[in-house]
Amino acid sequence: MAKVPAKCTQCGANIEIDDGADAGVCPYCGTAFVTQKAINNYNTYVTAHITVDGKNADEAFGLAQAAKLSEAKEKCRKLLAADMLQECLDTATELTADRPESPVGYAYAVMAFAEYRAFGTDRYEEMLNNRCVTALHFHPFAKEFTLPMHRFYEPLARLVKGNAEYEAEYGEVLRRAEKIMADYDETVARKLSAVSAPWIVLTVISIGIAIASIVMMCIISPFFVATLIFCGIMGIAFLYIAVTRLLQAKRANEKVARRRNAENYE
Repeated sequence: MAKVPAKCTQCGANIEIDDGADAGVCPYCGTAFVTQKAINNYNTYVTAHITVDGKNADEAFGLAQAAKLSEAKEKCRKLLAADMLQECLDTATELTADRPESPVGYAYAVMAFAEYRAFGTDRYEEMLNNRCVTALHFHPFAKEFTLPMHRFYEPLARLVKGNAEYEAEYGEVLRRAEKIMADYDETVARKLSAVSAPWIVLTVISIGIAIASIVMMCIISPFFVATLIFCGIMGIAFLYIAVTRLLQAKRANEKVARRRNAENYE
């Protein structure tokens, strides 16, 4: 006779019994039981994940998770309505870590950015420009410049696109975020193109002075050696900055061009 798992109908211990026997005795509490009832008891509370109060444990867990998500969503909504943007962003970020499969956290994180709130107002372009200037100031040699919103937009897009339910609720959030990032990329491209020219001019001037110093050193005085060294170093520095800015501008313009081509293709 084969051994099958069962659960004592008295003490609840998990045991193994002969499935061919009509009855047995629990080795833990010594209580006699009917074999089929002990097997059914195991199937009910273990195999089917039924809790002692008669509820399915998986279903109960799912309901608890749904309630937790709903509570977090409501908290984000209230913080957003009160213009407590940083608190909303923090809460939404925690939600993305806790529930990465849900678009709720990503959507509210996107909506918590000041640029999203200012979209369509007179302050919008000024905010994008200030964001760009700050990025150039604090990260002058970054490979490329991306709006911080982007890290929430990408997972939001993956979850929403192709899902009718999510599209209905968060489609507009997604489209506005996409437009904001496109505007920011164009702002970066314009700004980089504008700031590249002065560095090129400074490079040319420094190299020109260095060359003039060489000539003057040979004709008049060795005094121009110091000027030569100084202008040479400055010329190299300016050249490095100018090349960096030109490469950044090139990448920014290519990014804008790729997005426009994708929009035209669609």
